[in-house]
Formats: sequence, structure tokens, C-alpha cells
Amino acid sequence: MKGRFFNERYVVVNLENGEIDERELSSEVLEKAPGGPLLALHLLEDTGGTAAFAAGLFTGTFVPASCASTLVWLNEATGPVVTHLLWHTGAELKYSGFDAVVLKGKSSERVYLWIHDGICEVLPASALNTESVWTLVDSVRGEHADENIQVISYGKEGGLKPLMVDYWYSGDICGAGDMLDNLNVQAVALRGMESFEADEDFFSACVELRRSAVSEECKGMGRVLELSGADTGPLEKIKERVHRYSACFNCPYPCQSFLMVKDEPSRLKESEIDEPGFLLSDPFQTLALVTGGSDVIETMWNAVRTGTHPLEALYHGKELSTVVEEIWQDVPGWFKNFVKKCRASLTLPPGDCLEDAVKRYVFSLSAGVCPIFTGVFSVNLSPVFGSIKYDYGAFEEQVHSTAKVFLDAP
Repeated sequence: MKGRFFNERYVVVNLENGEIDERELSSEVLEKAPGGPLLALHLLEDTGGTAAFAAGLFTGTFVPASCASTLVWLNEATGPVVTHLLWHTGAELKYSGFDAVVLKGKSSERVYLWIHDGICEVLPASALNTESVWTLVDSVRGEHADENIQVISYGKEGGLKPLMVDYWYSGDICGAGDMLDNLNVQAVALRGMESFEADEDFFSACVELRRSAVSEECKGMGRVLELSGADTGPLEKIKERVHRYSACFNCPYPCQSFLMVKDEPSRLKESEIDEPGFLLSDPFQTLALVTGGSDVIETMWNAVRTGTHPLEALYHGKELSTVVEEIWQDVPGWFKNFVKKCRASLTLPPGDCLEDAVKRYVFSLSAGVCPIFTGVFSVNLSPVFGSIKYDYGAFEEQVHSTAKVFLDAP
């Protein structure tokens, strides 16, 4: 496996003194911790770091929905915390030339990381426009003259600062933005041109997986929730605002909906209005839209722009887990427990217990595949592992051991 789907490099960023330490990622480490939460936890223990971004085994490859990377950080009160990076951001981390980025210490001034083409830089954030998440992304891309830069950031408002990927909500309910804010890291910008080998057996297995997975039409997050057992009848009130559907990197299911707020959804040409709408990219946004009042779409538009968690935007002063319990009465009990225990936004078929849900989540991120794709659509990745002669059972055992770390957290 050495070198096949990995750059064999990671970087440790000392925020206190700005030192950048590029290190080799050995085959021995990758055998013990082959990506995602497994790799992030290993590197945090090995380096004494505070937080680690890590790509998964198949992140950025031909495997369908291989868009996922991971962020794990150490919280003194709750233990290790895990959340996901989807959209195109997860894949861009691996393409940037590093398999993982570890953060140590705290910067004395506001900075952002610029990771590109095998180079990692710590730059002052003073030149960035932080008026909103959207202006921040535009200013980073303008600063480096590249509209394809992927930006991880957070907003300034609300009690919980969720992680944002580019202009949109990432699905983080762990407060990863608060963690980066405490480290004085304003954003992480990613861009790269790396590529990875794909032999015929692997490519054929990926094509077959994609063919077998796309068995029915699935567009929009509402359909994802329906497949998870939710009553989404109230979603009819927002369907008239849908302009288009989008998918993450290499995913066959466009489960994200772009809602027009300031312009007509039937418009085919690019809107002449600045910031005409927002991307509905996660189940919690959908819950907020279903349960909100007549002005809910405007409220959500502003929440995405400012980086405020969608449920906090509607229910000020309430704990997130309490809000979920109040507004989604028929959600399976394991989902409520998962939100409280693992602090990650995810939907899985009803009936899964908490332990199974966490294991599946950690498995998906370690593999580098979207957890909604593997969970909601019950996708079996074992043929892809078999095509590269990778021991699927051993990978599962490693995942189960790592999942226990998060399950045992307070």
C-alpha cells in the first residue's frame, strides 16, 4: 500500500513560533492507522498536537463519494472529538501534497494556513475580509488568485461556531470553529495537483460499486432523510425555492440543494444579484427549514453567510441536543445519543444502536468515503478493498478499536 493512495508525508505546524515541520509518513504507521480518525489520533499522540486534519485511505480516488477527510482534536473536558470534512475540501487536503496536518500550540496573532503543492505556510490573517464567511472565502481566493482553493473556516456569531467548508455549512455540530478560534487560526486554505495510481482491478471495482449504488434517483437532503425513516412532508414548502442540486467530490448522489432566496429559482442564467441563495448541505439545516416560520429561508441564508449553526439561528439559548429532541420527535433514539455522544451530524437507517452508528461513522471517515453514502445507502466497500488485496477484516478491527476511544469519551 505504500505510496499507492498516500503522499507519505504529513506536516506539524507549531502555531506558537510558526515553525513548519514536514515529516515522512511511514508504511508502518499507515498499516496501523490507515487514514481518517485512526491516523489523526495516532499523529496527535505521537506529536503532542492539539488538532489534526487527516485524509482517509480512499480520499480523492475513483471510489464513489471519496470526498471525506477528518478533523480530530483533544478537548480537555470531553476527550477526543471527531468531525468530518466533505464537499471538495476533504479531497483537496490529500491533493495538496500532505496526508495529514497537525496543529500544536496557539498563535499569538490571527493567522491562516495556506497548504498547496506540497508546501505549508502560516500567513497573517489581517489582510482577510472577515465580515462574513462568504467574504472570507472570496478574500482568500483573491489573495492567491485561484477560485478553486478550498477554504475551511468558521463564523463570528452564535454560541457554537460550526466548521464551514468554502461558503457552506459542513455539518459540524462539535464546535470545531470554536477550537480553531481558540488557537487563533482564522482559516485553512487548500489547493494541490497531486494524483494517485489506479490499476485496472481497482478502477473496475470502483465502476461496479458506482453502478450498483445508483439504484434509484436521489436528489436533495430531504430524500436522504426520507430514506433514513423521517417524515419529510413539511419539506414541500421549500421545494419551490430549489434552483439546482449538487454533489460532493465524485459522489453519484446530488443530495445537496441550492435554494434561491434573492432571485427566481427558475432562472437559468447566472444571477446578477450578489449572494442570491445558499446550499442546503446537511440534515440539520433541513430540520431547521422544516420547523421554522415563514421567514425561515431568509434566516437560514443569513446563518450560512455568517457561519451561525442553523438550529441556533432559530432557537437562541437552547442546547443543540435539546432542540433536536424537541423538533424531530420521530428521530430514532440512537440519533439523539449519537448527537450527544459523538458530536457529529450523520443520518443512518433507523434501528442502529449507538455503538454501531459510531463504528460506521469512524469506518467511513477512515476509508475516506462520505458517511451518508455508506450509511443511508448501505454501501458495501469490501469489493474495493479486495481489488487492492487489502484485508477488509483487519481494517474493520482497527476501526472498532478507534471507535471505542470516542465511545468512551465523557
